[in-house]
Amino acid sequence: MQLRPDLIDANRPVSIPQQLRTLLLRAIREGTFKAGDRLPSERSLAEQCGISRTSVRETITELLSEGVLSRMAGRGTFVSKAAPRCDPKAVGVRQIGFWIGAGIFGFVQPGYNQILTGVGEVCRERGYRLQFHAIDESTQSLDQIFAEDDLTGGLDGNLVVGGVSRGAFERLRRLECPLIAVDLLVGDEAMDAIRIDYATGTRMAVEHLRTLGHTEIGFIGFSASQKYEAFWQSLEACGLTYHPRYTQFLSVSELVPGVLAGFRSMQKLIGAGRLPTALLVTNDYVALGVMEALAIADMKVPKDISVVGYDDLGLGAQALTTIKADLMEVGRIAANALIDQLEKGDDLQGQVLIPVQLLVRGTTAPPLDVSMSLELKPASPLPPISI
Repeated sequence: MQLRPDLIDANRPVSIPQQLRTLLLRAIREGTFKAGDRLPSERSLAEQCGISRTSVRETITELLSEGVLSRMAGRGTFVSKAAPRCDPKAVGVRQIGFWIGAGIFGFVQPGYNQILTGVGEVCRERGYRLQFHAIDESTQSLDQIFAEDDLTGGLDGNLVVGGVSRGAFERLRRLECPLIAVDLLVGDEAMDAIRIDYATGTRMAVEHLRTLGHTEIGFIGFSASQKYEAFWQSLEACGLTYHPRYTQFLSVSELVPGVLAGFRSMQKLIGAGRLPTALLVTNDYVALGVMEALAIADMKVPKDISVVGYDDLGLGAQALTTIKADLMEVGRIAANALIDQLEKGDDLQGQVLIPVQLLVRGTTAPPLDVSMSLELKPASPLPPISI
């Protein structure tokens, strides 16, 4: 089944993902894709239409959140049985924008997809259309993204999830509609925000490791994040020493997929020739990359080093000790708070803190030697990770 790629024009002020969205909805409405049909792969759609896979992924994610499409693990993406026969952009439907930096979204897409799913559920229940925007300023200027005749001007409210650039954040504020920030990756630019209580979770994790006998604990994550601040404060509260050599910072401006980021960061620590006995890692996917690098270096988790992740993202991380956050519930709370503000005038009034819990599984154990960290032989270059 073929689309009409000639209908996508990069010179139009409407974004490429929105043009593709219109094209796919038309194909569904006209029967090119029927209920139950499987869509071509992201790669195939990108090649057919002459656009980037990032644009295809953004469009598919939005249609998944609206229930137009559904995804089956290992099988692909399908037109939902109850797919709409008319364009959901109908006049009178209120719209909420879901905004995220494209690099941040790609860094740990499964986690942000859970938040997006929670937001989408609430929007459907309460009669709102969700408009997904992954901002990639390397391919589009902010003037193009916020073009006057684009749909962004018709939004009733906005959620900024994970973060966008400061310039994009200010443009969203100037739309003069309610805006709520959700789980910002670094910093805290907004007064109204939904935050996950990573500070308490980090303290629980450090106390757990200290109880096991770990005295040298490292961190892989973002320098300006709540997780990092809570990490060194928790070390101090537990009477442990902070060692800069056991810390690897990730850069928001150079984000790669989470597993790869963890793999590279662990390579650097291993290459330094000395490791802590335990590591806190900014999310479960980064932790998976960390453990793959350790495995290649013939080091076992948790025998040689304990690892703790964040968010309980599942998939290959079921055995990982992690600080669990219900990300779908985060999305639901954020969407309900924004819609309540739109319909009832109930302002968020500052911060809403979402609780977490520590799930102790198979990647933490007492250290081999609680009095000293692991000494390593000079590391040989490690092969690149395959993702």
